[in-house]
Amino acid sequence: MQRLEGWNSLLIDAIEAHRPYPFEWGVHDCAILSADAVMAVVGIDLARGYRSNYNDRAGATKILQQHGFSSHVEIVEQAFQEIHPSETLVGDLAVVKTRYGPATAPIIGSEVAVYATKGITIQSLSEVLRAFRVEIR
Repeated sequence: MQRLEGWNSLLIDAIEAHRPYPFEWGVHDCAILSADAVMAVVGIDLARGYRSNYNDRAGATKILQQHGFSSHVEIVEQAFQEIHPSETLVGDLAVVKTRYGPATAPIIGSEVAVYATKGITIQSLSEVLRAFRVEIR
């Protein structure tokens, strides 16, 4: 597995950097949180070209379509191998169901850090619909 030296503490720092902030499209949302987690773990910025370039759902959809994707989950699908949720490790990514649709979220042990309206919430790993191994292939 190819992960950065010190990725564990970098991952915690990436999540904690978002914790004080409520949900904000393009800055503090599930895609940006997940991209920051991936950057901390393997040094790849999945949100390059997206950060701060949308400020609502329609804008997010538009910029994703301009890059050839129908959802932010497709970016993760393209970048990483899908695994069974029971095989996840800290630093991998999950897809969870929210009332707004699927959200990506970094895995932090037996839990996932999910961006909700008022900020980051913690959900059980048992709520994960899909999972992806975050490593350079």
